[in-house]
Amino acid sequence: MMPTASRKARYCFALVLLLLAAIFSVLVLVGRPQLTSSAVPHQVPLGQLRQTRAAEGRGNQIVTKLHRFYEANGRFPVALSKLGTYPSPMWGQNTWIYELEGRGFRLSVMWNSTDYYSLSYSTKTTTWILDT
Repeated sequence: MMPTASRKARYCFALVLLLLAAIFSVLVLVGRPQLTSSAVPHQVPLGQLRQTRAAEGRGNQIVTKLHRFYEANGRFPVALSKLGTYPSPMWGQNTWIYELEGRGFRLSVMWNSTDYYSLSYSTKTTTWILDT
């Protein structure tokens, strides 16, 4: 016996609803954050986000100096003080943190001592990252 047109429509409708429910379930499960304190990002004040680009620009001046030092010496300096003068970040704690990483380096600045987020550049990523 062949299904009638209304029966086909009901099957199609039920199939579409089932498919949509499955897609929704996957999206909810995948998009759900982990329930740990480290997975909850702190909110960066909007005014500070506006200053981020300027801090990146000042940081890029240091990155350029670091690469020039590398070209001249075959290695990166052990401390920023070896570069002579360099601009302050004028962001967050206003102090650059410079660390050697293998054959490269990481340059970062922390927002403050209680809210963990930072602005950092690494020779591994070759880009600035605002880590919240």
